[in-house]
Amino acid sequence: MADVDAASATAAGAGGTVLMEPTSVPDGPRIAVLRDPHGAMFGVYPAGYER
Repeated sequence: MADVDAASATAAGAGGTVLMEPTSVPDGPRIAVLRDPHGAMFGVYPAGYER
């Protein structure tokens, strides 16, 4: 779960934007939505997440 927080911090430090701060989804993974410096938006969540 800390990977999502680290990815968000890394993206912001590299010139990206955190559009949705890392948050825990009830009964789900921790997620965040980011935008790279070129404008591409993408989401991140922990690898291997299984319910």
